[in-house]
Amino acid sequence: MRLRTLLRASLLVPVSIGFAVGVATTTLGATVLGSAIFSDVRSGMFYDEAIGELSSLGIIKGYDNGRFGPNDPVTRGQVAVLMKRLRDDIKGTSSNDDDDEEEAEEEEEEEEEEEETNKAGLVRFTLANYTVDEYKGTVTITVVRSGGDDGAVTVEYETSTQTATAGTDFEATAGTLSFADGEGTLSFTVKIFDDGADEADETFKVKLLRPTGGAELTSPQEALVTIRDNEGTTTTTGSGGTSVATNNFTFTALEFDVKESGTTATVRVKREGSTSSAADVTYATANGTANGNHYKGTNGTLNFASGDTEKTFTVEISDNSSVDGKRAFSVILSNPTGGVALGRIPTAKVNIIDDETLTFGSGAIKFSKTIYEVTESAKEAVIEVWRINGAMGDVSVTYGTTNGTAFSGSDYTSTSGTMTFKSGESKKIFVIPIVDDDTNESTESINLTLSSPTAGATLTTPSIATVEIQ
Repeated sequence: MRLRTLLRASLLVPVSIGFAVGVATTTLGATVLGSAIFSDVRSGMFYDEAIGELSSLGIIKGYDNGRFGPNDPVTRGQVAVLMKRLRDDIKGTSSNDDDDEEEAEEEEEEEEEEEETNKAGLVRFTLANYTVDEYKGTVTITVVRSGGDDGAVTVEYETSTQTATAGTDFEATAGTLSFADGEGTLSFTVKIFDDGADEADETFKVKLLRPTGGAELTSPQEALVTIRDNEGTTTTTGSGGTSVATNNFTFTALEFDVKESGTTATVRVKREGSTSSAADVTYATANGTANGNHYKGTNGTLNFASGDTEKTFTVEISDNSSVDGKRAFSVILSNPTGGVALGRIPTAKVNIIDDETLTFGSGAIKFSKTIYEVTESAKEAVIEVWRINGAMGDVSVTYGTTNGTAFSGSDYTSTSGTMTFKSGESKKIFVIPIVDDDTNESTESINLTLSSPTAGATLTTPSIATVEIQ
């Protein structure tokens, strides 16, 4: 039944819901968009039609000022009434809507009264724990005020030592954040020093104090910052729970493409993190759909001197006149030395493109999928970008994020840049940091775009995608 579908869609988005007297019928009229009724519902959002139709049925309503509040919480009473109406609709029975509405509105009024006790808002850190790699140079701390944003307010912040030493490991920092009327998110940075010492992770605290303008502090008003040492092999938790070393060797791409007639495939390895000392890493090839008839297996060691960030090795490719399609083999990194670990891409694939059947040009660039899913606890979303139909020459593409229902600073860190595909590189990644907060909230979305390809490359579908934060 269409009502059930619309009701399910409406429940996916946190909203402020009111109730009108009378049972909604299951016969829906012409589509009414929520954006045509409520000024704060953005046209084209996935819940736009659901809000409009459910409002026209009397199931939901907005505020007296004509706004709907799509990011407000749903009360327990409102959810109970919605689910009861859905049940009765399925069973073909009626509800005692007068009682339902009265109880829901009473709970809503109580919550509104609670919110009105502090219209200036409650100020807190977005996280109780922050982590920064020593070599990054700074850590950004985000502060939000929730529950109200009326008027201008200020709050002071300051750092204090724990196991980290001010002046050696971080710069003692204090200051004042000034929220303008209606402003809900601000940030400040603390300078981090890369001391070159091989030591354990160290910590310091940041604290909020002395709010003004009627604002109050709420938890967490203190946060612990962990500085991860980059001389050892400390790790971060990546998407899907993978462990990623902050000082590492990794392939520059997930996959490399080479023409069958290309003679050799060039594979690139980079060193991330500190490069202050020499280190080595071993590489080797392994058969996949390609074997000794298609390439010449190889192995060896890449020697990175102090300051070196990238090395290459080559694999000899065999050309034949057979029509045998695309063949692939793997390249593998192992045995890193000098206190360096293996990074995000320790194994990559080399695709041999059959020149009897396939063309090979500058290529077309796209996202690997239209929707990426990530949990808050993963701390980051790993986004794959593919270069298809050729990997000849160096090309680049611009990528970036914009707010959907997720907001930069409180839900994720805004990310943008230029991705360069070196000749032969066909699949690469970029990473979006995700904020793991303590708020119980629904799925939120980040918009992704690719634009401005260079050197003869083109964009292909999908060049627009979405990240859903579960």
